[in-house]
Amino acid sequence: MKLTTTKAALLSTLIRTVPLTEARTTLPILTHVLMTARDGDTLSLSANNLESYCEASCAATIETDGMMCLPGRKLLEIVKTLGDDDITIETTEHRTKITAGAASFTLATLSAEDFPVASAVENIEHIIIDCDAFLDALGSVDYAASSQESRFNMNAIYFEPNGGASRMVTTDGHRLALVHWRAQIGYKPILVPLAGVGVLVKALHGISGEVQVGCDEKNLVVTTENLTIAVRLIDSEFPDYRKVIPDPANIQANVPLNRNELLRAVRRVSVFTSDTNKGLRLAIVENLVELKTTHPDLGEGRDVVDVEYSGEPISLIVNSAYLLDALTTMTADRITAEYFGDGLPLIFRAVMENETPNEDLHLVMPMRK
Repeated sequence: MKLTTTKAALLSTLIRTVPLTEARTTLPILTHVLMTARDGDTLSLSANNLESYCEASCAATIETDGMMCLPGRKLLEIVKTLGDDDITIETTEHRTKITAGAASFTLATLSAEDFPVASAVENIEHIIIDCDAFLDALGSVDYAASSQESRFNMNAIYFEPNGGASRMVTTDGHRLALVHWRAQIGYKPILVPLAGVGVLVKALHGISGEVQVGCDEKNLVVTTENLTIAVRLIDSEFPDYRKVIPDPANIQANVPLNRNELLRAVRRVSVFTSDTNKGLRLAIVENLVELKTTHPDLGEGRDVVDVEYSGEPISLIVNSAYLLDALTTMTADRITAEYFGDGLPLIFRAVMENETPNEDLHLVMPMRK
């Protein structure tokens, strides 16, 4: 195999594929990317960690077709250090020489035959959506997913078809995020692992315009003209999230809030929280929200936010980190906090331009007093 390409083109494909390579693994081939030179003008790089697969291609001048596996992270490190000269790559049976200007490097390689074969992802029914909108939707819910990989059905984003649209839901049992998305992927609910979501976010970063998104029985597949990403779905049941969301008819108070003012206040008083003491006391009285945190050894923090509220006093304790995550993820300036009673979830929603609450919600369970 022998080819020549530009630094920008090769670097772009490496940045999208190398994050999939495993830094620590008992299978050395998983630390490598598969380089394929074909058709006289196309160079492709593939990475496979057995849960996700990514292939990115770029233009190149191919003198000799071929396939070879190279250590991904070291190849990326080399290319980053090179100048703007064109890069020539030439492989023999067990070595690959990389040359750019006066600089040259030789890398040990593995046989392409040892690279794990990816599942076929052709002829999948797909939808066409804006890439930025897709990434924004993922980012609006991924924070509430469980970080424990052993809880694999909650260490994921749940996509639920909803009449031509989708609900995207995450929960770790203490909080929940639900976003209505205007596109429907497939015809039945799917569970996309959080690690696979990370692969999508990294591989799609910086891509503008539209992407194709679809799924089959085993994979969520995202494609562009020069990129294919396949993420293996989780074969499990997502918890019945509807049981956690209170009936709107039982709401006891609906408090209008300025998200930015509340967010700044929560950040200020959170300086007195710790890994073992994350409780934040939230008191809502007439025209005022009071926030308090206490550290047994250091002291306490207090702040207030003005609101338009004249109902019964409300008092609860919430996890300050969960509250920060929800408020940081939301983008609307005006939000509402829905209170349903002692021990029941607190729900935050954005206020729409027509003065109605958004159907999207961010739910936080209270802590024991």
